Amino acid sequence: MKLILEGLSQNYKISQELVPTKIGRSNVCDIQVNSEFYLDVSKLHCGIYFDGKEFPRVMDYDSTNGTYINGERISPNEKVSLRHDDKLRLGQACEFRVCIPSAWNLWGWLR
Repeated sequence: MKLILEGLSQNYKISQELVPTKIGRSNVCDIQVNSEFYLDVSKLHCGIYFDGKEFPRVMDYDSTNGTYINGERISPNEKVSLRHDDKLRLGQACEFRVCIPSAWNLWGWLR
């Protein structure tokens, strides 16, 4: 299973081989957010997990400004499922669209 995070300036492909995929401003993160533009994103903000569940999940690492799915803030240190076309937001402005390529999603786009 793969996940694509579509951002403003770049798309990120995440596969289940890299678990968890860390997102934040720090250079130790797998997806490093531009710290000049997104000051409200924590150094180690959240992680994406493929842990045998049907869908990939995101966990907020107790960030200062929160992680949101479709406008709803998720609880820190709790894994929440991501679905195709969800909006994943870090802080107030850093937003990604979740794309989960699969035969089912392709069929849904063709209808």
